[in-house]
Amino acid sequence: MLTLQRRIAVFLAVVATCAVTLVVSAGPAAAEICDTGVGDGTVEIGDCDEGSEGDGEGNGAGSGPSCDIQPGDNGCWNGESCLINDPSTLELDEVPDGALPPKPGDDYHHAFRLCDSGYVWYWSEDGGPSIEELATQAFNSLPFPTITPTFNPPRRTIVNLETWWWAAGATNDELSASAGSVTVRATPSHLEVDPGDGSGVMRCSFATTESDACTHVYRRSNAEGYAARMRLVWTLVFTDGGDVVELNGLPTEFTSPWTPVTVPVNEIQTRVTKVR
Repeated sequence: MLTLQRRIAVFLAVVATCAVTLVVSAGPAAAEICDTGVGDGTVEIGDCDEGSEGDGEGNGAGSGPSCDIQPGDNGCWNGESCLINDPSTLELDEVPDGALPPKPGDDYHHAFRLCDSGYVWYWSEDGGPSIEELATQAFNSLPFPTITPTFNPPRRTIVNLETWWWAAGATNDELSASAGSVTVRATPSHLEVDPGDGSGVMRCSFATTESDACTHVYRRSNAEGYAARMRLVWTLVFTDGGDVVELNGLPTEFTSPWTPVTVPVNEIQTRVTKVR
């Protein structure tokens, strides 16, 4: 791995070799279940995202729940306000064909969730939370690692020099949480970096230590610094008693909040002289 001094030396050597003159100017709290005062015949089920600044896709700490209960609704699912009917007030013969999988056992009743995205029918176990509720509880219990967006060169980088990025403080280990018989496992997927210079979000390897696995080249200087940000993404698998759970509406990814960092970018002035 090249040190900063060696990387800058190599960079300057390339500039001199090409006889080029550069003109210079010297982001975990678990998601909250909505408190809706649900009455008889309905149940509360979360993921009522607390949200985060940025694109609103985060499910960690933020300014407040992003799922606001709408009139007539009584719960949240994946950030949507929903009418949740458990047990269903509709008879089983009123359920559309194919909307329900085979009944898991005699101790189950049918229920539905109606959100902006439409109806979702599911089986709910009598006398206890449904698989979906347990999956949601497990998901809401996943811990968010505290990450520090880190770049090299440290403190400030240089125009046209590769800047390395990684999420310091995170781990490459699998994350997991359980509720009842349901366990959710989060496997590291990738790192996302928005360098802040308008070039767009980069998708990189899940980098948690210093390396050149995630790099970006700034083309313009900014002494005050670009407003960059970073987040990590994990892939989710739910299991119930060891068997994989595949239910409509379950999240497939676990995403940390965007974490901001300021990146000053300087230029280096080089003058090439010919010695006779």
